[in-house]
Amino acid sequence: MTKMTDKTPKACVIGNPVAHSLSPYIHQYWLEKAGCHGAYMRKKSTPATFENDLDTLFADPCFRGANITVPFKTKALNYAAQVSKEARIVGAANVLRRAKNGQIVAENTDIAGFLAPLAEKTKAQTLRKAVIIGAGGAARAVIYACHKQGIKNIILTSRTDEKTRHTAKALQNMAKIETADWKMRAQSLEGADLLVNASAGGMSGGAPLDFSLAGLPEKALVYDLVYTPRQTALLEEAAARGHTTIGGLDMLIAQAQPSFAWFFGAFPKDADGARRVAMQILEDGP
Repeated sequence: MTKMTDKTPKACVIGNPVAHSLSPYIHQYWLEKAGCHGAYMRKKSTPATFENDLDTLFADPCFRGANITVPFKTKALNYAAQVSKEARIVGAANVLRRAKNGQIVAENTDIAGFLAPLAEKTKAQTLRKAVIIGAGGAARAVIYACHKQGIKNIILTSRTDEKTRHTAKALQNMAKIETADWKMRAQSLEGADLLVNASAGGMSGGAPLDFSLAGLPEKALVYDLVYTPRQTALLEEAAARGHTTIGGLDMLIAQAQPSFAWFFGAFPKDADGARRVAMQILEDGP
C-alpha cells in the first residue's frame, strides 16, 4: 500500500453507497504494477454535501480527480468547468479530472466501458432491440452506447415511471427511445436481443431487482452492470435459462482504464490482473 505524503497524487471514487466499490483495489493494483506513486480512496457523499465534498477534495493540489458513481453522475456535470462531448450528450459524467490548466473536466468513460465487453460477446451477432432497466446516469450512457452500436429499437423501463419518461425525453434528440411502465416490463422483453440492468437493483445490501426473464427470447444476451455480488440474481436466472451473460466487473475495469491514465499518467494494460484481484476480493472479502 502506498505511503501517502503531501505530494502523493490522489484520486477517489465518490458516491452513496460506496463501501462496496472495488475501484480502490483495481487502481492500487495498477499503481503497484506500473511502479507509480499514488493513492486511491473511497468518499461517501450526500446530495446536500456533494459539491462541498468535491471542493474539499480538489482543494488539495495533489488531488487528480474522482470517479463518480450513483447517485451523482448527472449532478457532476454542473460542477465541471469543461464537459466532454459524450458527457454532454448523455447528460452524465462518471469522471471529474483536473486538467493541466487547473480546470475541472467532466468525462464519461461508461460508454466505452460498456461497449468493450459487449463487442467481445457479439462479434457475429446483430443487435436490433435492447431493453434497458434504469433511468439514472449509467442508463443514459448505456442508451448512447446502444445507439452507437446501431441498435434501432431501445426500450427504457425503471421502477419510477416518471423518471423513465424524463430520461427518455432528455435523450430524444440523440436516439429514438420508447418507454415501458414498470408494470409492463415483462411485455417489453418480446423480441429483445439485449437486456441491460443499468440500475442499482440487485446490488448487495440493496433492494432486489424484481425482474423476471420469462418473456426474454433464448438468443438474447443479458448484461448486468451490478458487480456486487459478482453473480447477481439476474445473471443466475439468465445463465440457468441458457443466455449469454456479461457481468458488471468487465465494464468496471474497462471504464477505469482511461480514468487511471488521467489520474496517474500511465494507461494500465493489465485488465486481466485487475479482474483477478477484484474477483478475489469478491470471493474472500476485503
